[in-house]
Amino acid sequence: MTDTSTREPVETRAAPTASSERPSFRARLQARIAERARRRVARRQARARDDLDRAVLEMAAGRWKDSEDLATRNAAQAVSPATHWLLAARAAELQGAIERRNDWLARAREASADEPGPVLVTVAEMNLKRGALDAALDALQQLQKLGSLNPRALLLLARVLRSRGDFDRLHDLEPKLRETRGIPAAQVDEIMDTLYVDMLKVAADRGGRAAVDAVWAEATRAARRRAPVVVAYARALAKHGDDGRIGLAAQFE
Repeated sequence: MTDTSTREPVETRAAPTASSERPSFRARLQARIAERARRRVARRQARARDDLDRAVLEMAAGRWKDSEDLATRNAAQAVSPATHWLLAARAAELQGAIERRNDWLARAREASADEPGPVLVTVAEMNLKRGALDAALDALQQLQKLGSLNPRALLLLARVLRSRGDFDRLHDLEPKLRETRGIPAAQVDEIMDTLYVDMLKVAADRGGRAAVDAVWAEATRAARRRAPVVVAYARALAKHGDDGRIGLAAQFE
């Protein structure tokens, strides 16, 4: 007969009941509150999105004040408040409301502290449009320090430098313009042609034949083969009594 006196007792556990698995009242209440909060946020974001869509349409229709009001009405509840503030800034700019424009831009900058590029580009565009070249350049230089000069910003920088007559810096910008994806080579050619034409005009007006030749020598070989630059060079020489290049200029006109 087998001795069973040394066997370990077998434990038996009761299966969990449905009531023991059920969340507590406090947990259910917290879940309900969180769900209501989520739905409330979603509704506010939807209203902000609808306002933004309408603001864009009002802007296109030329109703700038309505666009500004719609863009800002629920901006604080939007997924991307900076988008609303930027649109409002453009609407205010079109109304000539510079103080309000600056306020919306400041809010956009605050809302996009981690990604200031769009705001700074917008600031540069608006200041360039109004002839505030120093302010436009300052915004672009901030982008440059952050390493965020995208194609749009680079093209803006080229325009600002040309408007300021900063020929040296624009000349030095050419390699960056050419190596940046998204800027067509033909567009860079046009920018540089404009630069050399401007430089030749200044040299002809304020310098002499030696100054004109110095600009021509500084131009790249490719630029010296493009019609606008050749014509400008011939005209600059003609202004200083060298008519031998007039026929060359006529070939390109």
